[in-house]
Amino acid sequence: TGVQTCALPIYTMREAEATLRSGYNKEARDPWGESEKESQADILLKLIDDFEYFKSGPANDAYVRMVIGDHKEVWKVDPKAPKVREVLTYRFLMEKDRAPSREALNTVVDTVLAKCGAGPKVDVYVRFARSSKAIYLDMCDEQWRAIEITASGWRVINNLPVLFRRGVGARPLPVPTRAGALDALRPLVNSGDNSQWLLMLAWLVGTFQPDGAFSHLVLNGEQGSAKSTTALVLLSMIDPSYIGLSGPPKDRSEERRVG
Repeated sequence: TGVQTCALPIYTMREAEATLRSGYNKEARDPWGESEKESQADILLKLIDDFEYFKSGPANDAYVRMVIGDHKEVWKVDPKAPKVREVLTYRFLMEKDRAPSREALNTVVDTVLAKCGAGPKVDVYVRFARSSKAIYLDMCDEQWRAIEITASGWRVINNLPVLFRRGVGARPLPVPTRAGALDALRPLVNSGDNSQWLLMLAWLVGTFQPDGAFSHLVLNGEQGSAKSTTALVLLSMIDPSYIGLSGPPKDRSEERRVG
């Protein structure tokens, strides 16, 4: 019997190191070693740790409360969720210096909706809210502050114990001042005699009751008697809006009579 021999190639140390590096790709790594690179959706999910999830209303609409700057804001969530997407995009941009993909945003918005559905059911208010001890008036300003009104007085607060959402076109209320008087309002409205003026004041006070029976203020008068101006002034006192006034519905066929 003969012995066969073959010549083995001779590698330099540099060639051997290059061969090892080329073979040490992601598939060849220890599965219990370094974790794989995070996806954009995973990064976005870490950026919503401050979100609080709620549902509200008969349809269990989804809401989140999130930290924006030095305050918290409440926003409704749906599949489009423009505000949530705006916040997520900004946070991802600050983290990675680029915008996330649409697919990653869709995945995270779906996750937020699911968490809202599993969250507690709460009351979400527009402009007015009431607890057992206080009435709250949303100022609709950039700091999301509200006026807390109690039996002992009022104050402007930042950390609200109730949830407010912003109505379409809501304008901010000015910071109130003390030692004012409602008599300063009377020259700005066509209130007629004292009895009609008292009715206007009673209506203004009644608007601070977010629940229960509501009174409706009807302004009657001939053309040019400042009905629209009076309505706008009264509205601007409690709920200013860029939308302005609206007329009664043209189709009144669905109105119900209460006997």
